[in-house]
Amino acid sequence: MRRTATIHLLVAALLAAGCAGDKHRHGGQLVAEYQPGHEPAEARAPYKATYVLYHWPSSPPGPPPSRWVSEEHVETLYVRGLDRHDPVGFEKADGQLRAIAGEEKIALEVGRYCWHISPETEYRGFERLAHETQENIASILGLPFGVVGVVVFAPVMLAFLCVAGVMILL
Repeated sequence: MRRTATIHLLVAALLAAGCAGDKHRHGGQLVAEYQPGHEPAEARAPYKATYVLYHWPSSPPGPPPSRWVSEEHVETLYVRGLDRHDPVGFEKADGQLRAIAGEEKIALEVGRYCWHISPETEYRGFERLAHETQENIASILGLPFGVVGVVVFAPVMLAFLCVAGVMILL
């Protein structure tokens, strides 16, 4: 009985941490965020999916509205398909804020922004676990081939460079 209660408590804590981990009420999984006054951050796409750039507009001018909840007024700016490990996030270059999506860099005005995985392409539950396991197994299985390639290629390349060097000296 005590063991079952401990397991239930652990599962509840993990679920609560997962729900509390993403403080935004829009989009899917948060990947990167930029807030004015903070350093921009670049991340890597965790898997192939559609990524959405959101922007929080400023509150309306004039007297404060009776009800202004910024989370309810987030705008979708860009939608991009990215592969696993593509760069996604933000950077500042020459004083200009830019959103990064793969090889693309998008100029932005000062403001608060975030990249999320779109809810439609986000992996959840068992599907996410299966996908990540598949990707990791493929990486592990590919490692020996990469090592063998380097071991075989390095001596061949060294021999080629030696022959090329001798040919140049003659």
